[in-house]
Amino acid sequence: MPPAAGCLQRSRAKARCYTPGKMTPTSLTTDPQVLTAAGPAAPATGLNISALTGDYTLEITVQALSAASGDSAARVVLEDTVNAFTAAIPVVEVAVQGPITMPRTYLFRSDEAPDLRIGTANASLRLNVYELDGTSPSITVHGAIWQ
Repeated sequence: MPPAAGCLQRSRAKARCYTPGKMTPTSLTTDPQVLTAAGPAAPATGLNISALTGDYTLEITVQALSAASGDSAARVVLEDTVNAFTAAIPVVEVAVQGPITMPRTYLFRSDEAPDLRIGTANASLRLNVYELDGTSPSITVHGAIWQ
């Protein structure tokens, strides 16, 4: 039997359904967030996710990535914590090569990132650029959690 409309067949045993309009985003970053060095995007304290429950989709959007000369590259991570990011745990990450002049969005469903400590006391989520390489590099990023 073929998958229902709006579903993508991943394997014979499982069809993944996307239902646009059913989830709303909560931003993790102050938009637009332009970084010229590795580090957390503002706000560095992240978004409190301790009161959230249920299904979610995590989003990383790289709107631009450049360097004054040569190649540019970045590793962008969504990380969570229960202790004010003194011991953050990476949840999902993307590695991108520049230049990027058109936005690239990466989405991760809850079954692709099951270790997110959503609903855990004192849990927070933030976007952090772990690596930013190139000569005078610059990256414009956005992060969100959809529920």
